[in-house]
Amino acid sequence: LYWEALAEGLKVAHRQDVAPHFIETNCSFAVEDGITARRLEFLAEHGLKGILASTDPYHQSTVPPDRFLRVRRLTDEIFGERNFWGSRAEGSAIREHERIARDEGLLREYVRAHPPVAVGTAHRELAPYLDSYPPDDEGLPKKGWGGSADGPGCLGQFRADTMWELHLDPYGNIQTNCGMVLGALPHATPASILEAGPENANRFVQAVCERGALGLAELAQREYGFEPPERVTQNCELCYLTRSFLRQFHPEVFGPEEIYSAGVI
Repeated sequence: LYWEALAEGLKVAHRQDVAPHFIETNCSFAVEDGITARRLEFLAEHGLKGILASTDPYHQSTVPPDRFLRVRRLTDEIFGERNFWGSRAEGSAIREHERIARDEGLLREYVRAHPPVAVGTAHRELAPYLDSYPPDDEGLPKKGWGGSADGPGCLGQFRADTMWELHLDPYGNIQTNCGMVLGALPHATPASILEAGPENANRFVQAVCERGALGLAELAQREYGFEPPERVTQNCELCYLTRSFLRQFHPEVFGPEEIYSAGVI
């Protein structure tokens, strides 16, 4: 979306020998071969190892599937096939994503077969397609990103050796992939947070690690008057609704605003 800013940042990173290994893209920029090849070549010249590209009905609701196919083909040529991270499905299957996105019945089937993490836009637009449960139901589905979701809590999402990823956002916040800020520059660094244990960042993170979304919801109810919803589709949705409520009291922990702005209670 902001190619000039990205390119300038990569120039600086390349000069300091700290270029990222790969860039993630939804392929919206890949409107024709020329611009796509030029940008991929620039990335390769400035230290990148490869590309991660997304495709599914959620992405293809706004991005034509041929743009993904173009990025995949040209990444294979410029970086090599082993350095493309994304679907290797046939073009016909990728194009089918666009049809699914435009047909509510097919989309419902897809969502139920491939449940998203029900936060943000996914919570608002896709959760209605999923079964719902009382928040304290032992059968409430667990989701999460990459890390282990075993046990009553979400410790696997925060432990340094099991967490899926650690984000440094444009505001200097250091956070997981769920909008819980673990610290901020210049007072903390990713290295210092990992060394101290991300699961120890603050009492809200500790509550989530120990008892999961239900533990956070009970803390919010007890201390801030939160009224838990009667039914939710998964523990991540309960967590998101609770965090959206808590943001008004602790924006330094639950942020940045873009994650919550459309879903604030």
